[in-house]
Amino acid sequence: AIADYTEAIRLDPKYVNAHNNRGDAWSDKKEYDKAIADYTEAIRLDPKYVNAYIGRGIAWILKKEYDKGMTDLDAALKLDPKSVYSVGNKAFALAKLTKYDQAVEGFEAALKLDPMDGFQRDYALFRASCPDAKYRDGKKAVEMAKAAIEKAGKDADWGYSAALAAAYAEAGEFEFAVSEQRKALDDKHIHPTDKKEQEARLVLYRARKPYRDE
Repeated sequence: AIADYTEAIRLDPKYVNAHNNRGDAWSDKKEYDKAIADYTEAIRLDPKYVNAYIGRGIAWILKKEYDKGMTDLDAALKLDPKSVYSVGNKAFALAKLTKYDQAVEGFEAALKLDPMDGFQRDYALFRASCPDAKYRDGKKAVEMAKAAIEKAGKDADWGYSAALAAAYAEAGEFEFAVSEQRKALDDKHIHPTDKKEQEARLVLYRARKPYRDE
């Protein structure tokens, strides 16, 4: 995909979609700096390109530069106040910044706009693993994670199993947590960096300990 988008850009350097979509591909490969460069060029070519702001915002968040990510997502929301991707990913960033009340409001708002399986998964993981006990609810997290998996169907990747595993662990059902976590690790598409983190969670569940996103 990157090779094809690169050729499209060579043929037409002002082809905004090609810059944006190559950014998506770089982001999927965890090449976030390259992704940000492509999204930035897409924004330069079209300052009202909402998806480029969203993509760059997500890339910043995945680089753990949450404030920069939220700045881009806020820019996207100014252009499209009903952008569920902006609202949902901003909630994820707020959770990472320990702004939990705002994160809950964001997740609830995103699911009200569109009960997308990806945000159901992220919200389930938040409810299962938030460091502050006030926001944890294992039973609710299990319900949300199961609903996300059912909605995603065959597109449910390792992240969905990992969210359900964390939810089961928070609910004290460690045998189910281990089983789901092993499913996550068996996904052949899991990135080595992610696999290392998920293996650490499996160790926790086998020791009958829940995961905390700290």
